[in-house]
Parts: sequence; structure tokens; C-alpha cells
Amino acid sequence: MANKYNVLYEMDIRAKDVNSLNVSVIPQENIQGGGVIELDEMIGDSYKTKQTDKTTLKFSCIRVDKQAFPKAGIGDEYVDKYVLRCIENPDGLYMMYNPSVHYIEIDGQKYAGGNITKDERVYCNLKDIAADAFMPQPGDVIGILSEGTVSGSVTVGQTATSTANDYKFTIS
Repeated sequence: MANKYNVLYEMDIRAKDVNSLNVSVIPQENIQGGGVIELDEMIGDSYKTKQTDKTTLKFSCIRVDKQAFPKAGIGDEYVDKYVLRCIENPDGLYMMYNPSVHYIEIDGQKYAGGNITKDERVYCNLKDIAADAFMPQPGDVIGILSEGTVSGSVTVGQTATSTANDYKFTIS
């Protein structure tokens, strides 16, 4: 069975309309959609990424929905999607978008355009392949899956905070 990564749902984010909140990045390791990062040195038009040790990006859970993913065979698998509103981002941390191009890796070689499944959870932003990130602003609304959290499930009213040295959120 393939790895399952988080999927970021861009529900209401200012970065869609404000170019200065978006950056091109070169991940220094595989990073899932919704992964929280800091920007490192700039190389050409892109920034290298680094894991953050800051726990200052905070969201509040405002709703829990069900998201369908196609299962192998017949029917869909339904998983919880947590709808989060950004409370604060005082250190200007960034979040990774989902990969815009799906890559598959065969014998160490990466091939663009690979769509081996319609389940978006099997794709992530690959190391050394250009990707995009945005800086969440207070009031922005996103959706994430349990794969994007350290603890798994989230309930309405709980806070999701960036986790030091991990690309996921800690729930409290």
C-alpha cells in the first residue's frame, strides 16, 4: 500500500489574490501538502526549505467534514477533513501547496505526469523538485486531513499549532 500524505484544501486564503504571499521553493526533503516550513537561502528564483523549530503558526478548527477518496475496487473511502481558520502567524511561516505535477519514482528516477491513482493522498512535494508555498494570514481558511496532524483527530474548537521539527500540526 502506498504512503498516505496530507492534502491541503485551499478554501479561503488570501494568497490566491496576493502574489507576494506566494513563493517558489525547492524542498530539501519530501514534504506533504499543508506542510509547515521556513524559507532558507534563495537559489535563483526559489528558496530552499527547512523544517521550522517555531510553534507559532496557529489555526482553530471550525468544522469537521467528510472527504471521499476513491478506493481500489468499488466505492469510496471517507476520511475526516478538518476545516481550520488561521489565528496567527507572527513569524511568517509558510505552508506547502499540494504538488501541481504528480511524479512517480521508478528505480530512483522521477517521471512527471504519473497518475497511478486518483487518490491525492499518495502524492507529495518531492525533494529537489520545484514546488509552491504560501504564507497563511489570520482569517485564512484551509482544510487538512489527519495525515497533517501529529495526533490524528481534531474536534471543533481545538487549536492546531505548527510542530517543531515536523511538517505537521500538534492539536491542543
